[in-house]
Amino acid sequence: MKKTIAFVKKHDNILIFVIFAILLLKVTYNISINNNDELINFLNTYKMSKGLTIYQDTNVIITPLFFYLGEIILNIFGNNILVFRTYNLILSTIIYWLCYQILKVLKINKRLSLLYTILIMMFTYGIIGAGANYNVLAYIFFELGVLLILKMKHGTKKDIFQGIILFLVFFSNQKLAAGYFVALVIYAILNKNIKSLIKELAMTAILVVIYFIYLYTQNNLHNFINYTILGIGEFGAKNTIFRASFITNIIPVLSAVFAIAIYIVLVKLMPKYEKDNSEEKIKRLRTMLVFSLCTLVLIMPIVNVYHMQLASVLILVTFMYEIHLFIYPIIDNKKSSLITSTIIGILLIILTILSIKEIINYIMLVNTIPIDSPFYGSLIEEDLQKEIEDVTAYIKDSDKEVIVLSTYAPFYSIILNDLDNNEYDWALRGNLGTEGEEGLTSKIKDLKDTQILIYGDEESDEMYQFVFDTVNYIKGNMRYIGKIRNFSIYETVD
Repeated sequence: MKKTIAFVKKHDNILIFVIFAILLLKVTYNISINNNDELINFLNTYKMSKGLTIYQDTNVIITPLFFYLGEIILNIFGNNILVFRTYNLILSTIIYWLCYQILKVLKINKRLSLLYTILIMMFTYGIIGAGANYNVLAYIFFELGVLLILKMKHGTKKDIFQGIILFLVFFSNQKLAAGYFVALVIYAILNKNIKSLIKELAMTAILVVIYFIYLYTQNNLHNFINYTILGIGEFGAKNTIFRASFITNIIPVLSAVFAIAIYIVLVKLMPKYEKDNSEEKIKRLRTMLVFSLCTLVLIMPIVNVYHMQLASVLILVTFMYEIHLFIYPIIDNKKSSLITSTIIGILLIILTILSIKEIINYIMLVNTIPIDSPFYGSLIEEDLQKEIEDVTAYIKDSDKEVIVLSTYAPFYSIILNDLDNNEYDWALRGNLGTEGEEGLTSKIKDLKDTQILIYGDEESDEMYQFVFDTVNYIKGNMRYIGKIRNFSIYETVD
């Protein structure tokens, strides 16, 4: 028994990673695919795995690392949703595994670090259900940067690493990189170490310039700037929306407020009851507070469950650390350790059973899609699957060019292997570069001998970011000829 315990303690990092992966199974695979971010992220990664080029052949508005890694994974393990969702499982597991690592670096024992991380996971499960996502990859690098700041001593090596981390965050999601940049600036000011900040930013600048040179040699720099920078204005101006419930909104907000309030209290009280280590603990807490609050840049302009929960992760880590500083002097005894171990055991048993149950249900349902299909491994609602079959047959039989102008378009692009539709595949405001929705409407005005399929009858049938002005132009200037399932068919008037 002692040898087993010693082995577990020595190899806890590997064991915890496996445990977290098992716990996350229940929200990774047994989910129906639909017209959401997972679908478009899969389409863009799928396109790249088929030889197409990001920004030239896709209207991706995010910096590219997530898609580069996804392309490699699909090419190695298979071009299907099952592999893509496994990519999601790996990223999601790393997010929580890094929470565990950060808590340990904050001098919290392994048992309590595990308990706190499980609680954080239970509050933020919605992250995984959204599918593999660039936000999660960027957040991983953000967490890694925080971990290194806490672990490494000041010096040139640390500055170089932080410069690389800032680049990796930027290379995954430019919005979160802005948050990490602000955190580094505040951290440097608080620690009176501007020289280190300059070296960090210089390292980042060098890497950015190298990537820009690469894009220029590939004749792709203009496309990159067009989608990732010039379209930001339309994205922010036309997509600001609050779609999270009160409970979802309140978790990160209250966590942030309480984190700040508790920090102020600890700064006042800690030197009085813990004179030896109080200064070091307050310094670590201040670092956590600065970086965790800067992740709130994620929630705008689209305030929804996903963005709220992802932004909450590091704030909750900070909050748990603060609570720990308050209660640990009280619970640091054998009886409390036994109670903690019992709670962890109960939670792990319950969550593992739930995961196994979901995976069994998934295995029983997943065989409806052929193994050679790009959508192998996914679950598709029966009505949607029938609609895809009927609309696909209509497109194949049509003697005209058919454009599916809908967030359901990726289904047809993938199934028909028609991968060069670019903006038509994901026609959302802010995803269309500097020309925006007006540019898309202008392209449609020039179409000849073409049919356009528009989904639903109401705006609520599509995503709120959809190009409804373009849809209204089509309805007012093209000939309506009928319906196929939920799609209205419009034809150019030549």
